[in-house]
Amino acid sequence: MPLRRRAPRPGSEVLALVGEERPLAWATDAGQDWLVATDAALWVPQRSRLVRIGWEHVDTLRWDRDAETLTVVEALADRPRTWVIRLVEPGRLPHVARERVNATVVHTRRVPLDHGAVTLVARRPPGATHLTWTVSADPGVDVADERVSAQVDEALRVARADLGESG
Repeated sequence: MPLRRRAPRPGSEVLALVGEERPLAWATDAGQDWLVATDAALWVPQRSRLVRIGWEHVDTLRWDRDAETLTVVEALADRPRTWVIRLVEPGRLPHVARERVNATVVHTRRVPLDHGAVTLVARRPPGATHLTWTVSADPGVDVADERVSAQVDEALRVARADLGESG
């Protein structure tokens, strides 16, 4: 029976970048740059440095086992950022990342609009008591449109009230 080779652990210089966060899983990409999943965030390589994406800010996380690619879409207020990363030895990273993202989701609500719909998601950052909200619009829905924005604001107000949030 062949022995399974254990994935190498990131060096101290990489672990120092994640600070006080506790590393849970790690992998390297095709360029031999590290990805680190911690208790609070996913750290992804970008131009020779690591970028932190808090689990509560991950809108979409997909692992394609056949292509060995991890797709991460970060929900930002102005526009989402997307990473498609080919992992050389994924180890437990895709599984741990999926668990961490799912653990932040408190409430999801699909809201029909006049033309299309949006999805509201309330997430609780690891270790926090407050909620963060993201709004994902269907293709073709312009959330910058005044009427759409008013409908989204009202839907957020109702959803927050339903969860006992003020403001």
